[in-house]
Amino acid sequence: MIRRRNLRTRAVKLFILDEADEMLDKGFKEQIYDVYRYLPPGTQVVLLSATMPHEILEMTSKFMTQPVRILVKR
Repeated sequence: MIRRRNLRTRAVKLFILDEADEMLDKGFKEQIYDVYRYLPPGTQVVLLSATMPHEILEMTSKFMTQPVRILVKR
């Protein structure tokens, strides 16, 4: 939809990716990167995940500048 210009992204201020670990497990990594490429500079990115595998930490370095990580132990 974004590529076909059916969904405009220029007004997006916040990009929230919930269950990021699940999305990566299901093979959506490239699609997530594609969406991010179309976001305007300065868009706030929030990644939420029950676990913090290496791939999630890798995504934070690609999507975020000086990310704040909030880790909760059981």
